[in-house]
Amino acid sequence: MSGQSPSHALSTVVLLGARLSRRGGDTSEMLIGLGIAAVGIAAVCAALYFGHRALKRWRGQSHFLLFVGLCRAHGLKGRERGLLKLLARHHRLQHASRLFTESGWLDSTRLPAGLGRRAEEIAELRERLFGFGSASDAPEAA
Repeated sequence: MSGQSPSHALSTVVLLGARLSRRGGDTSEMLIGLGIAAVGIAAVCAALYFGHRALKRWRGQSHFLLFVGLCRAHGLKGRERGLLKLLARHHRLQHASRLFTESGWLDSTRLPAGLGRRAEEIAELRERLFGFGSASDAPEAA
């Protein structure tokens, strides 16, 4: 019965029960068959329910989708997203979305050697995301 909808499986069981009763089958056999079918249907429904919940949770709470959402919210284009991903890789950040919460990763003094030529782009991104361009312009923590 795998791959069938629960209503289709139930109708199949009812038809089998009707066949048994016409052939003079024992009612206990029919009840056992119905019980097995009910357990099977309940297992399929439970698998669908919990699978859907897990998929919904994964889709809504992934770090990748957080990064994509933050890029979209800030109106970043593909080149800017690529630069942020590259910067996260160079800093060995597990989640690129940390670049949106910690301005220090975009500080020109902390840039890896390979990104020195893109320092101006990174400074523009820092200005756009945090409202200040360099560490000396950053607001002091309270």
